[in-house]
Amino acid sequence: MPDKKVCEYCGNKYYPSGNQWTRQKFCSISCKDKKAYYRNRDLGHIRSFKGGYPRQVIIRKWVEAQRQDLGTVGCHYCKKRVTPDNFVLDHKRPLMSLTKEEVKDEGNLVVCCRDCNIEKGSQISYEEFLERKNHG
Repeated sequence: MPDKKVCEYCGNKYYPSGNQWTRQKFCSISCKDKKAYYRNRDLGHIRSFKGGYPRQVIIRKWVEAQRQDLGTVGCHYCKKRVTPDNFVLDHKRPLMSLTKEEVKDEGNLVVCCRDCNIEKGSQISYEEFLERKNHG
């Protein structure tokens, strides 16, 4: 039997499964996934923060919405009550129409419910969607 191989992620020695001796580079799927994640993150393909924004931005937008609604937070569009566990940040102007500098602008973000975020999508303008929600 040939010698063990060394995992390219964790450095542990292992025997490749089946006839994968020449192709297998990792001791487990977990190591393979972790290596891919860090490689893609370093290349800029994966945002390093959940939801694409640092925790500080998410908290700041939540507190801002809380102050506007005097303690309770309602969806920016339909006014349905949202909690810290179920709200999402929506871009007033879709990401695809923004420059790199504009993406970082917190003024383009609003607190809303997941349903409104999905319904608005990126096909409709902010003003048109707000009008539809207020009169529909």
